[in-house]
Amino acid sequence: MHRFPDFFSRMHAASVTDTLGGTLVLLGLMLQVDGQYLVLVKLVLVLLFILLTSPTGSHALAKAALHGGLRPKLGSKQDEKDADVLNNFGRTDAPDTDKNKE
Repeated sequence: MHRFPDFFSRMHAASVTDTLGGTLVLLGLMLQVDGQYLVLVKLVLVLLFILLTSPTGSHALAKAALHGGLRPKLGSKQDEKDADVLNNFGRTDAPDTDKNKE
């Protein structure tokens, strides 16, 4: 068994297997439909729902984790520009530029 190093890697693996597993199960069920086109249409709608919501949910979870301060483990040869982007994610350049201040 492989253990992924950080939250983002684990979440990506879970998201891919969730989407792919659901898709393959639904495609198998679609092959079993014999002339019942209403059932086939419902399975296609469920498939579209899974294909839209699973990646969207994973993206929202990753963005919330990143915004909450959780940082991905970066490789040892990561350049400073990418590290700077991660450090400044969701922050303004000047701390005095708050829209709620008068």
